[in-house]
Amino acid sequence: MSHVPIWLTNIKSKPIKLGLDLCGGIHFLMKIDMDIMFNKLYEQCINEFVRDLYNKNIFYVKIQKIKKLQS
Repeated sequence: MSHVPIWLTNIKSKPIKLGLDLCGGIHFLMKIDMDIMFNKLYEQCINEFVRDLYNKNIFYVKIQKIKKLQS
């Protein structure tokens, strides 16, 4: 039975062979590209919105992304 977390196998990673000087601990640093994450989230929201419009028989001509507002 593998003790590799499911998320690690989902990204097709293999178990790390430990040397004699390691006690079995490991540290992961994950970085997230926030622009990509927010764009994907935005696209999901648009897709849900379009689906809701369709389900309620609400017709529309065009949906377009607005430019990001500056703070």
